[in-house]
Amino acid sequence: MSSASATRLVLLPGLGADVRQFDPQRAALPGLEVPAWLPHGPDESLSDYGRRMAATIAPSAEFYLGGSSFGGMVAQEMVRHLQPAPRAVFLIASCRSGAAIAPHLRYFVDFAGLFPERTFEAGQGATPLFVSKFGQLLPSQRMFFEEMLVAAQPAFVRWGIRAITEWLGAGELPMPVYHIHGSDDELIPCENVHADHVIPGGGHLINVTHAADVNAFLAERLETRPPEA
Repeated sequence: MSSASATRLVLLPGLGADVRQFDPQRAALPGLEVPAWLPHGPDESLSDYGRRMAATIAPSAEFYLGGSSFGGMVAQEMVRHLQPAPRAVFLIASCRSGAAIAPHLRYFVDFAGLFPERTFEAGQGATPLFVSKFGQLLPSQRMFFEEMLVAAQPAFVRWGIRAITEWLGAGELPMPVYHIHGSDDELIPCENVHADHVIPGGGHLINVTHAADVNAFLAERLETRPPEA
């Protein structure tokens, strides 16, 4: 086992996902931790939510922080509230501000506001709509993600969509930010971000569909340790 694979890495899943999203990373990165989401406040900003999420992370002298999509956004907001700070931040199919979100997701926010919360519950229209935007998935991968969406709290998903479209970004961070993205991401288009590594043909769920590429990216940068401040 390399020192990189055993390094403490805290990753937050995407909106509508949970700890299971990072099952494809666990064998390669045994130092991985995936915190549970806190309940949201009805009008809470992503910045305020990140501050509260930061309080759930046990401090340690050396660790890395990041997340997939929504989780990467929350991770950036957590940074300023963590002492000691993480050595680097990983973004997986994520972005630095809500301006990178695809226009159709913004339209969906307005559309969603016209319907009661039960429209977003399991077995109704939201699950197929979300899954169809996650790229080319194998039947087993589609089932895997649909199971997570079914278990998600509809109110949390609806709040999260609005929060990220209103998010202005966390600004420049005082540590390296390592970003991996899919070329065919429909939710956060690749041309709207500045990724360090782009996976050809990758959609929004690259940590599942292209797990080997994502695992190699994480392990390589955990191995390349940033210098001491």
